[in-house]
Amino acid sequence: MENKGIFARLKALLPKRRTRLSEYLKEYRSRNLAERRGNSFDSMVGNMEHHLRQCLGPDFATLAVSNIDTALCKRFACYLKRAVKNTGEPLSLVSAHHYFSAFRTMLSDAVADGLLRDNPALRLRKQEIPKRPMVTKTYLDAAEVAQLALTPCPSAVVKRAFMFSCLTGLRLSDIRRLRWRDILREGDGWRFSIIMQKTQEPMQSKLSSEACRWLGDSTGGTIFPLPSNSTLGRILRQWATEAGIMKHVTFHTARHSYATMALSSGNDIYTISKLLGHRNINTTAVYAAVVDTQRDAAVDSVSHLFRQQLEKQKQVHDT
Repeated sequence: MENKGIFARLKALLPKRRTRLSEYLKEYRSRNLAERRGNSFDSMVGNMEHHLRQCLGPDFATLAVSNIDTALCKRFACYLKRAVKNTGEPLSLVSAHHYFSAFRTMLSDAVADGLLRDNPALRLRKQEIPKRPMVTKTYLDAAEVAQLALTPCPSAVVKRAFMFSCLTGLRLSDIRRLRWRDILREGDGWRFSIIMQKTQEPMQSKLSSEACRWLGDSTGGTIFPLPSNSTLGRILRQWATEAGIMKHVTFHTARHSYATMALSSGNDIYTISKLLGHRNINTTAVYAAVVDTQRDAAVDSVSHLFRQQLEKQKQVHDT
């Protein structure tokens, strides 16, 4: 009886079933695409899988998820640091960081699915993981957003969607899924209520009168029927150029612009974190680093205070 108890405990420690990594990745991508992360995350996982295949070679086809250990995680992390793209160019540090993060997230899901006892990628030391470099986020200031508003755009729906994002901070994935039923009346104004695609968490926020202007006319369905990402990017670049804006503008620039305009207006970072739907305040903190006007004003205010006190002390000494 005692031996049976020992065997039962040992069995409980073992993964539930032996599944090949290739099979799991197929199911994992299908599940995430349908239920959680959307196209951008699926693309990330697809790129991660490509590099994982390159890293493991023939072993990829037969590798079981339960056989993924710390050594394999280190091997993949090391590979990503020196990997190249299909064009022969080195893989960027940002991409290497994102692909390893996607790999680590997949392994965490495998633990939840009973295929691994724990996540071996979490045992890697910080210096062993592809480091995310500091990246300056491209954003538009209020004057540049206003300039875009006054400039004709090749696509009316792209213009409406981008301006709406500049005034709400919503991600492209949520803009694409926004329906008229998500816009709710509240007193004399409006607010939106959605489940964010990236985090699957609810988000509600008031809509300013300026944001409401870009909603367009109600059709009862999708508010912003946008084109493909590639077409969207081309239209945005053309529009920005015609507006005299030489920055590299993507749709996500609108979200960055909302955050930096909110900071420049004097709002605290905790409030902005809630408006953006961030789980971690550190995610919001990166926007504070790009608001140079606030930093300049702070420097000037210290200098002004010092001059005031200096003048007062001079008057005391003179008397």
